[in-house]
Amino acid sequence: MARSPKLSKTRFQSGLQCHKKLWLQIHDHDKATPIGPGQQGIFDQGTRVGEIARLRWPDGILVAEDYLHHYESVETTKKLLSDPNVTAIFEAGFEELGTRVRVDVLTRSNDGDAWDMYEVKSSTSHKPEHDTDVAIQLLVLKKAGLIVSRKSLLLIDRSYVFDGDEIEPDELLYAVDVSSEVDELQSDIREQLEAQQLIIQLPDEPIVEPDRHCSKPYQCDFWDYCTRNKPEHWIFQLPGIRQTQLERWRGQGFEDIARVPEAVKLNDRHSMISRSIQSGDAWVGEGLESTLGTLQYPIHYLDFETFNPAVPVYEYTNPYERVPFQWSCHIDAGDGELAHEEYLADGREDPREEFAETLLQALGESGSIVVYSSFEKSVLTGLAREYEDFSAGLVNIIYRLWDLMRVVRNNYYHPNFHGSISIKSVLPALAPDLDYSALEIGDGTAASFAFQKQAEGVLSESEWAKTNMNLLEYCALDSHAMIRIIQELKNTVS
Repeated sequence: MARSPKLSKTRFQSGLQCHKKLWLQIHDHDKATPIGPGQQGIFDQGTRVGEIARLRWPDGILVAEDYLHHYESVETTKKLLSDPNVTAIFEAGFEELGTRVRVDVLTRSNDGDAWDMYEVKSSTSHKPEHDTDVAIQLLVLKKAGLIVSRKSLLLIDRSYVFDGDEIEPDELLYAVDVSSEVDELQSDIREQLEAQQLIIQLPDEPIVEPDRHCSKPYQCDFWDYCTRNKPEHWIFQLPGIRQTQLERWRGQGFEDIARVPEAVKLNDRHSMISRSIQSGDAWVGEGLESTLGTLQYPIHYLDFETFNPAVPVYEYTNPYERVPFQWSCHIDAGDGELAHEEYLADGREDPREEFAETLLQALGESGSIVVYSSFEKSVLTGLAREYEDFSAGLVNIIYRLWDLMRVVRNNYYHPNFHGSISIKSVLPALAPDLDYSALEIGDGTAASFAFQKQAEGVLSESEWAKTNMNLLEYCALDSHAMIRIIQELKNTVS
């Protein structure tokens, strides 16, 4: 006989976001987009924060059974709860009301009969989804007969400064008492739980239209599946489109930008995008040619990579402080030759000073510096504040920055942008022979977590050699991509 599907706190949170997401997670999870290295890095970072949180209770005992052995974890937990010598339990397992939960931390309260619970988050602030996460656990614990006194979150304190020796868990993490919020949610959570248990018994997936809820509070991993039959130029791609507009237009029977009725009133940007898609031609702004004419040789095409670990790696850094570790620069001196210079730290020590020094040497004192977005400017501004010796040179670089993303936004749109002007959308539309998909590291998040592993000392020498090569390849493509984009824009106006 097939077992009835079980809820968990993760599945319950999914159900609060979308009933279809919940149903698919239980009955057809193969339709989810595989987890990429960037997302896996986020999960690994959360695990790391959880491990550090346990150091606050040196005498705590870990329930070691994994999620595939939940029944065993429940039995282990019962034994630990009944032992008066046990003062703290990590990953305590419970199953009630058709729902399985693992509690990050349970500590015995002062009176001995009650327990305090802690939910560990790698977030720096209290969010509404944290309360529902704790609330579903509390509902299950109360049904199991546990008396829970205080319900708290453990969050990252961004003001913590790492001394370069050992992470201090009591300083890295701070507690937020959410008892009142969670207690007030109990009746609503019970209703939601009953509704979700009906949903997971359905023979077919619920019909839920994809829209803004798919990314709030978390990006849904069934997005590709749920949007597979949407038009190539779906109205959702219109930048800044409001939820009310999506619902109204869907109700009026159209979702294709190429078929927007003439009676529909669009703002200027949406109207431009619609005309471009309907004609199949790129829109070119009147100011594109003159803007391209402001580029001054030698032209430097510059890209940065940074990482911002929740748990600081280098001395005198804070949680989530952004640390630049790599740059790539292609240089066009105007003589038909193209030079390439690059830098990648080895991760063993704080790379920021060496990063700034090598960058100043490569960029010289004149010529435009092409970047894509304001990201590089914000990194340089931070470095200028941190390192007084390099401040004047870095400020000079900031004044020479030439933001290609802003130029594209104001002066160019291609139907194949699909509403986005990120470099990952613009490049394949203008230079389809250049492709990120073949790279081992294909986006900035993956690059950040790949380097973070090296900085944390978890990579072997051979693993770092491979990662080093992949990082250099990825960053070089980012800087080279801007060359091709500008070439195509120049061809357009010529």
